[in-house]
Amino acid sequence: MSDSRRFVPYVIGALVIFGLVAAGMFTGRRRLAEPPPEEPSPRPEVETVLEVRPKNLFEFPGDWDQVPKFTATLFYPGQTSWEWLVGEEHAGSSQTEAGEACQSCHARTEDELGRALAARGDLEPEPIVGKRAAVNLDVQAAYDDEYLYMRLEWDAQDPGAYHALWRFDGGDWQSFGGPKPISEGGVPSYEESVSVLLDEFDNVRVAPDSRAGFATGGCFIACHDDMRGMAQGSDGVGKYLPVSRADDKLKSDEEIRELLHDGEFLDLWHWRAALSNPVGYGNDGYVLDDRNDDTGRVSFSLSEDGPAWMFDEQKVGFKTARLDEMQRNLELFHLIQGQTAATFNPEADFQEGDVLPVALVREPEGSAGDLMANGSYRDGRWTVVLRRKLDTGNPDDTKFMVGERYNLAFAVHDDFVGGRRHHVSWVYI
Repeated sequence: MSDSRRFVPYVIGALVIFGLVAAGMFTGRRRLAEPPPEEPSPRPEVETVLEVRPKNLFEFPGDWDQVPKFTATLFYPGQTSWEWLVGEEHAGSSQTEAGEACQSCHARTEDELGRALAARGDLEPEPIVGKRAAVNLDVQAAYDDEYLYMRLEWDAQDPGAYHALWRFDGGDWQSFGGPKPISEGGVPSYEESVSVLLDEFDNVRVAPDSRAGFATGGCFIACHDDMRGMAQGSDGVGKYLPVSRADDKLKSDEEIRELLHDGEFLDLWHWRAALSNPVGYGNDGYVLDDRNDDTGRVSFSLSEDGPAWMFDEQKVGFKTARLDEMQRNLELFHLIQGQTAATFNPEADFQEGDVLPVALVREPEGSAGDLMANGSYRDGRWTVVLRRKLDTGNPDDTKFMVGERYNLAFAVHDDFVGGRRHHVSWVYI
């Protein structure tokens, strides 16, 4: 906002004329008044909003109070992998390999398992202080002629409405926040999220001739020792299914395409509080040779070497955020393409302590945009309603047919965590 111009009345008088002439005589030229230094625009007052309201791009056509509900108890798994489950350290390895479901031995012991695995031990070398053992997830599902609807609710230790940040230290922009565990003195900043893994009943197995598969081993068949964050982890390896490997080597592209065509994959729906919810979507992907996005464009893009976007000051009244403001308002500080975001200007006037999100959020496209979502947070509880077509027509999506059975498993990333540090469920049919 530019300073107001100062208008001086034009006064006719000998004294004024003499002053102007004298100034010219002594300096040889006429002096103009120096403009006052431009002051930074005051930041607009941030409204306190301690809830997240849904985008409501769709409406559920029924009454959720009339839809049956069940509660899935999710537990903390630590570094438990498929290799560990079928290895000699697991007392039930022979049953697991034979295709007995995990819950045949561990049903209703989720809290006990979570407490043991959240503590330091062989399966958790870096425990998080205060990590809760289990999360109760309330699940409802319904369908009409065109869509499947799923409603998921859970209590959150913190809203996790925002993701990782960049922070200006007075000279440079530094990576700030991120997931737990975090270095001493650090401040975690990471989004809450919920995931659904699903496939056709008893379809995905660890090998063609095996009785073990997703229906019995759940998400653990996609979790391996060589994954990111695991015991022998590599930064380049994500979730994958054993059928995508032969002698520990990735199968050819042609073989992977054939598996996808035959439906030998796990459909993955991932709702994210910061990277998808602000535009009313979840991210649609699948697990096969890796954790893959469906074809098209996902709902976010991340800046890796410093800020790539800032807030559009002309539209929203500010170009950066402050941590205390983000704590007071859980909705305002998302960089949304075409709405609140502008290309980052490194020459802009920044103040120490300014922060910017690492992510640009946008409407997804193609098959990656099949999953719409209404996510809301109030009084310490998230409620997420997902909607997807029964048949999207895309080869990277599970087709739902009335009368058929499907396997589902759930995961929640709670309390500023990412990667393997989620809570997971058994498989439900």
